[in-house]
Amino acid sequence: MAKPRTRAKLLGTVGVDSGRLLIADPCYNVQVETTGDERMVEGCGVEHPLYGHLALHFAVPGGDGIYPVYLAYDKEGRPESIVIDVSHN
Repeated sequence: MAKPRTRAKLLGTVGVDSGRLLIADPCYNVQVETTGDERMVEGCGVEHPLYGHLALHFAVPGGDGIYPVYLAYDKEGRPESIVIDVSHN
């Protein structure tokens, strides 16, 4: 997939050097601890007792590389989703 199927704007790129990504709100100092076993559960989330999930930590199917990030819009032109194109490396 080179671009989302709906109208989309390229926001930028994200670099991956560990084979993993962390999506988090920057106002929280989120740290993901590892036990030395890099076979972490896919899609594990960092949780806050009051607010629920603060971050999402997951393996990138394409491994290390530079990936484009798009903001996709619905038919009315409103932001609909953010897409990280992991097929493009």
